[in-house]
Amino acid sequence: MKLQSLEGTDTRPTKDIVKESLFNILMPYITINTVFLDIFAGTGAIGIEALSRGAAKAIFIDNNQKSCEVVRNNLIKTNLHSRSQVVCSDFSKYQGRQKADIIFLDPPYCKGYIEKAIEVIDDNGLLNKGGLVVAEHRSSEILPDLIDSLELVKRRKYGISMISIYQRKVKDSD
Repeated sequence: MKLQSLEGTDTRPTKDIVKESLFNILMPYITINTVFLDIFAGTGAIGIEALSRGAAKAIFIDNNQKSCEVVRNNLIKTNLHSRSQVVCSDFSKYQGRQKADIIFLDPPYCKGYIEKAIEVIDDNGLLNKGGLVVAEHRSSEILPDLIDSLELVKRRKYGISMISIYQRKVKDSD
């Protein structure tokens, strides 16, 4: 289904090949209980894809009012609005009560938002045990192997885009 998009160049949609590869990786982690958090949601395409593939709930966060409106419209168009929540706020201010199993980050490239977002996620306990943080970024931007208590478990390159997947580092007490 063709989703509504934003005018201009402020939003960079995830390419179809990246999205397909991403969900091939994520499918074993998406269950009927999965909560998916889409930070820097843009049009909401990634979170909507997660819902269409069986996630129980998706929470979309974007600080752009127009993006939030587009996400809401796309959720209504796809009839997935009852399993979702749209939060129009800066990601660093999100104090959600519900932890997520998969958190997707697709901020503007090369601005340092990914590391900051992962720190916010970790500091606020937004990720369930065993959960994943997936970051889409420019392939020339190499993220560290460890950010707070989250460690890199997989990295895939797709042209100028890269997907880096983090999981909480297992402690001996876990």
